[in-house]
Amino acid sequence: MNSNMDTLREKYGEFIDSCYIHGKGYKLTRKSDISPYSLCFAIFGKHLIGDDIFLSENKGLFDSLLRENIYKKKLECKENLHLSKPYLQLLTFTLSALKILDSLKEDPLKELTLEIISNNPCLLYTS
Repeated sequence: MNSNMDTLREKYGEFIDSCYIHGKGYKLTRKSDISPYSLCFAIFGKHLIGDDIFLSENKGLFDSLLRENIYKKKLECKENLHLSKPYLQLLTFTLSALKILDSLKEDPLKELTLEIISNNPCLLYTS
């Protein structure tokens, strides 16, 4: 059983690697376009298979790209961010990927999350 899991991890790692376009980023599949979501899923996948060395070696680059991607998406969506499914999904994925990279506590993107909460009365905590 263990060798089957090792094979699955290896094949999944190879798949993730095959979706990387040097100097440009990741694609969700070999035939899709590069997107900011793809980097998140590459990080999720590498974390799932335990490729901590890869994540550690690329932590600085990935952190920078994740943050750049979410700010670009914010500018792209402009208004009503608290209602924008693409923005909210990317923000959620970005926060999760930064947590995996262990770089969220350095800059938790507080202004982005507070902006969402302050524009959605249902999310405000009242006592």
